[in-house]
Amino acid sequence: MQQRLLNDLQDAGNSIEKFVIRMGGNETFVLMMMKKFLNDPTFVKLQNSLKVFDYEEIENSAHTLKGVALNLGFDSLSEHCKELQSAAKNKNQLLVRKCNKDVRCEYEKIVSMIQEE
Repeated sequence: MQQRLLNDLQDAGNSIEKFVIRMGGNETFVLMMMKKFLNDPTFVKLQNSLKVFDYEEIENSAHTLKGVALNLGFDSLSEHCKELQSAAKNKNQLLVRKCNKDVRCEYEKIVSMIQEE
């Protein structure tokens, strides 16, 4: 079951194998870290800041989520967060909306895979 999740995440374009290697091959620990990701408040904080277009908070939350995603091997999510961070820095509301849609879609896809485990 846990191997299937790791394979599914890898097949979805993430660097899960690299994360497993960095964690000494301990797939149980990797899975535990991914489950902790479900409780990370950054995504909710990001979505709340988007409701009022607090560009500084959008930029900060996108930056934080980008780092968390990159550390866990969620490359696509990290890249979308990078784009959102840049759009917020430039206060481009239209691009912020588009980038957030991409972030939300990728985030929900990852969360769904982890929850199925």
